[in-house]
Amino acid sequence: MNLEQLWHDIEGNDDGKLEGMLQQKFFLHSSHQRPLAKLKKNTVTSLWLGVAVTILYLALLGVTHEWLVRFALVVLIGYNSFILWSGYGLHKLLNANHGDALPVLSHLRQIAAAFARWRKWQNQVAFFVYPVAAAGGFLFGITLGAGLPLDEVLWRPGIVWWLLGSVLVMSALGYLLGRWWYKLAFGRYAAQIEETIRELEEG
Repeated sequence: MNLEQLWHDIEGNDDGKLEGMLQQKFFLHSSHQRPLAKLKKNTVTSLWLGVAVTILYLALLGVTHEWLVRFALVVLIGYNSFILWSGYGLHKLLNANHGDALPVLSHLRQIAAAFARWRKWQNQVAFFVYPVAAAGGFLFGITLGAGLPLDEVLWRPGIVWWLLGSVLVMSALGYLLGRWWYKLAFGRYAAQIEETIRELEEG
């Protein structure tokens, strides 16, 4: 809302209505700005981290010739690429410029819905991506450490059981770490946005 429109609203209201209107303007401005600022900052940070990790995967893809490891890296690169693409969409949504109270409320709803979809998608895909990542990391590590081709390493006694155990443990840790990171960087601020939406709707 621009200054001319605000002054027009002030001139057309009595003191009681004016006080309520100014309180509402202050609430609209202050209640969502801090979580929005945090979401903007953390989204940019996550994008840069995602780019760095994807470059690392590409570098590893160039130094390994084991097809199972390469398959895992391709899956991770594809997963990260979609995360970066969708994260950039969130970044653009967060930085969209809205002025009036109604567009602000609508904008907050869009942000809350977008982050909810983003989290749901990541949780669903994680059940496939994390085991693949854990298996690829384990196979890359043992071939690098042993200095032998993967075909020879896999025939060693007990190596398959170590692989399965590694996949189970690392997948669980990765899933828990991902949930913790989302809650730390985005979840609590998205929850504050949702609370602001409820208060605006009830008010």
